[in-house]
Amino acid sequence: MPLPELESPRLRLRALQESDIEELYHLWINPEVRRHLWDDQVISRELAAETVRPSLLSAETEALGMWMVFRKDNGSLAGFCGFRRIAGSSEVELLYGLWPHFWGQGLATEASRAAVEWLFVTHDLDRVLAGADLANTASFRVMRRLKMTPIEGKVAAVPGAQYYELRRAVDSFGNLAGAVSLREAEPG
Repeated sequence: MPLPELESPRLRLRALQESDIEELYHLWINPEVRRHLWDDQVISRELAAETVRPSLLSAETEALGMWMVFRKDNGSLAGFCGFRRIAGSSEVELLYGLWPHFWGQGLATEASRAAVEWLFVTHDLDRVLAGADLANTASFRVMRRLKMTPIEGKVAAVPGAQYYELRRAVDSFGNLAGAVSLREAEPG
């Protein structure tokens, strides 16, 4: 099941494609972005490709992967959002990153919310994780806006990062809470 296109009020999320590697590479080497995603290291194009390819495979095999995030009003690329399995674990991690000129507009929260809602509707997961380096206060604001809560203890994904979790919310009837808008959008 490949990743579907998702929409939110201001954004369109398109499944990551191999042709997106160059765009992600340029985003990931931006000095302000790499400070948070790559410990301020300028990565190689090869490392960008090695990072993207498992996401492409995971999207095809288990419908877990990344989306490119575009503004609906003008079609500009804002960044990326999606999921990966934490190495050596069945846990799923939410990832997101935007070009700096899109920071502070609520777009990371909006894209992440659309992706997480889709994840909980389509996958039988109890929770999703997200992490950031302690200095990345903007990412922690996104996590809190998503109603994520801090996890006590270590998560093996990124040493030194603080992780948050969002648990699947189910109402008293056993329905996935917050998924009504997605269900109503489905035909017939």
